[in-house]
Parts: sequence; C-alpha cells; structure tokens
Amino acid sequence: MAANVQSTVIYDGGNKTVLKVVGSFGAANTTNTTLLVSNTLYGANAAGGKICLLNILKLYYHVSLAGRVSLEWISSVNTNATILTFGGQSGGAFLEQAFNNNANTPTGDLNLNVQNAQANDVFDFVITFNKDTGVYGAPYAGAWANVNAGY
Repeated sequence: MAANVQSTVIYDGGNKTVLKVVGSFGAANTTNTTLLVSNTLYGANAAGGKICLLNILKLYYHVSLAGRVSLEWISSVNTNATILTFGGQSGGAFLEQAFNNNANTPTGDLNLNVQNAQANDVFDFVITFNKDTGVYGAPYAGAWANVNAGY
C-alpha cells in the first residue's frame, strides 16, 4: 500500500477555516501533496491576482513516524517555507500558537512534504486557520470578500 493522505475541510466560515489531515503509509514513501488551496475557500476573492492569505491559529497533532513530515506554506516562485517538521517520534500535542505565513511570494496554500516515510507511519493534524483580511492594508486587502476581520 502506498501513501494514503486525506485532507478535509471540516469548517469554513467568515474568518476561520479548520482542516483535518490524516496520513498512513503501508510502505516506504516520499511525496508532496497540496493540502489546501486558499482561493477555493468561503469568501475568497482572488480577482486581480489578490492573494488569499491564511495564518495558522491552532494546531493539534498526533504522529508516529520513522520518516519525516513537514507542513509548508507554498511559495509561487521560491522555495516553500517550512512551518513545522515532525519525524522520528511518537506523540502529540495541541499548539495554541500563531504561525504566520512567511513564504516569500506566498500563494496562501498549504503543502505536505513527506520524506522517507516507513511502513506503519501515521499522522493526523487538525489545523485552525485565520483568514488574513488585510484590514491594515496591502497586499492582502480585499482578498477575502464578505468576511469578518480576522483576529
């Protein structure tokens, strides 16, 4: 069995989105997967090249990994920006900490990078995102239509 990675938006409202990601591996695997495309979410207004930026507010994770799994902000022209990397460990935690999108030329999208996953490696994440409304100005002003100002 190859990689089995599933991502599901479990809530998508005015200023927040919650994403659940579950992965399991039946054999060694290395893969890249786009987990979330921000301009497909409620209120996205990507007209005129606007970037629908997301920031992480909270992250729950549980991992049992011999390999490595990284969450990344996708960059349109440069290397993706790593948010967190998990590997060679078992455990879980709830991080109530902001992780701002610091990708150079960000798209607003989220990527999963898997390196050297082994048979029986598993992980799950529940991630709460804030929609960056750009209320304080460019470059994200107006990218989220009809949504409340994020907090």
